[in-house]
Amino acid sequence: MERFPNKISLAVFLSAFMPDTASPPAHVINEIIPRGYQIWMLENYAVEAVKEIKGADHMAMLSKPKELFELLMEIAL
Repeated sequence: MERFPNKISLAVFLSAFMPDTASPPAHVINEIIPRGYQIWMLENYAVEAVKEIKGADHMAMLSKPKELFELLMEIAL
């Protein structure tokens, strides 16, 4: 994207983490990457907008596929 900024109008990053098999899915985010740090990262990078899917786990495409689809359609329009 940095090499061809005039050819890219939008980028969507969907973050996913794989937990270990002994912990619940949100363990990685709640224990290893504290929410405060996630907020700090968002505030310190040049992003135009941040969207959060409430109730989604580490794989939004499986836990909240309808909500993800609606959000991607909103972004596309």
